[in-house]
Amino acid sequence: MTLFNKIKAFEYLSHEFFKWFQEVNPGVSIEENFSKLKLIKLHFFACAVTSDSLSEGLLAQFDNFYAMPYGHVESSVYEKLGEINTITFERNKVEIKPYPENYFNDIPVEQLNQAIESLKKKNKSIVTYTPIQLVDLSHSWNSWITMYNLARQLNRFSIKIPTKMIQNENKIFILN
Repeated sequence: MTLFNKIKAFEYLSHEFFKWFQEVNPGVSIEENFSKLKLIKLHFFACAVTSDSLSEGLLAQFDNFYAMPYGHVESSVYEKLGEINTITFERNKVEIKPYPENYFNDIPVEQLNQAIESLKKKNKSIVTYTPIQLVDLSHSWNSWITMYNLARQLNRFSIKIPTKMIQNENKIFILN
């Protein structure tokens, strides 16, 4: 997947998160309940849920996750958030813009939809978590704990997480 399509796939997933949020919270403002941080966290969980010891799932395309202070971040996506056409990121909210019907025709929407459905099965209410709850959830993952501790030992605040580490770990999708 090209970087352009990777960004577009993130954009598609974001719109699917918005729809999911509206399903479980009819009438509640989507734009006031989403932020850059929340979408980055949900994106990680959507990618991780598709992988297991035998398959990378979406981690094959989204393969640049770093352990950072707020959890797992797909760095190549994060660096290009300003290039997204259908969402504008403000301080603690988003502005959703209309897009043509065929806008997402050049990305693997079926695979992305399967990720959303798999994540819903693991935790239907994860989309209602606050950004900080999602950070806390990602901080419970061994891949983040191990790699972020290594980064700090090296006097750094981020370090690349091997895809296999995320793929093979015990995945947690519910905040205790």
